[in-house]
Amino acid sequence: MKKVDWKLLNLACWVEAALCFLLPLQVTGHGFTHQAGFPFPFLSLYNTQWGWNLLQSVHVNPLWLVADVVLLYVAGKYARKWLKKLKRL
Repeated sequence: MKKVDWKLLNLACWVEAALCFLLPLQVTGHGFTHQAGFPFPFLSLYNTQWGWNLLQSVHVNPLWLVADVVLLYVAGKYARKWLKKLKRL
């Protein structure tokens, strides 16, 4: 089993967090729910009644968050390997 590249994993987490804020929200449920995350939406924001606090109107799906980070990590590993191969040519 290979070691985990912690720098690349950290970068994948930061890229996922940045994409969550930079990409537009996906609106579902007749405008009641807004979802964010790429490629799988892991953050759901609910349009609730006035007076509710933020913790009652936000849901984070940790399974999709981990899947997003792993997908970006694997893509980064292959991109790094591809770039090293291009430099050799």
